[in-house]
Amino acid sequence: MHASLRGGSTISENGANLGNPGHPDGFCRVSGTARPGPLQSIGEEDWQSAITANLSATYLTLKAFIPAMLAAGRGSIITMSSSAARQPTREAPLSCSAAKAGIIQLTKQVAQEAASRQVRLNCVAPSTILTERIAHYMDADQQQAVAATHPLGRLGRPADVALATLFLASDASSWLTGTTLDIAGGKTMLY
Repeated sequence: MHASLRGGSTISENGANLGNPGHPDGFCRVSGTARPGPLQSIGEEDWQSAITANLSATYLTLKAFIPAMLAAGRGSIITMSSSAARQPTREAPLSCSAAKAGIIQLTKQVAQEAASRQVRLNCVAPSTILTERIAHYMDADQQQAVAATHPLGRLGRPADVALATLFLASDASSWLTGTTLDIAGGKTMLY
């Protein structure tokens, strides 16, 4: 299911349908955008855009979808953050790092509120994943340089994130809530 992440109405409409047959008992909330640069180079519009696309959209999605899960007494929600929220780096866009850190705290807070109703919320925080977009913007030398900053010596693969997300959505993680799972090749343990 898709929803506009910039406006609350489409998200709310999809959330209202959650309890209907054929709608999921869980979901993963993914998005992100940010302009890179140090504090002084980021305009207020770029800052607000990153907060809106990341943190505010996550808030609106949770607010729309969680009532049906609470009423059903079950559900698993996975939010998407970033290793940039867990560690400062020069490469990470400042506004994205701040928004993604907010997603981690929002996930923990709502997990605490929803736990008594058996609705679990967890967060995935990937580092650099070799997606088509990254492959387009980073040449082989840049990819190797970034891979070398990870103890496992490679960039992440989309399957790394997908399998971790699937685990958190499954009953195999039924006793996990409020957790952030770093999909970072060991990079976050260095900070």
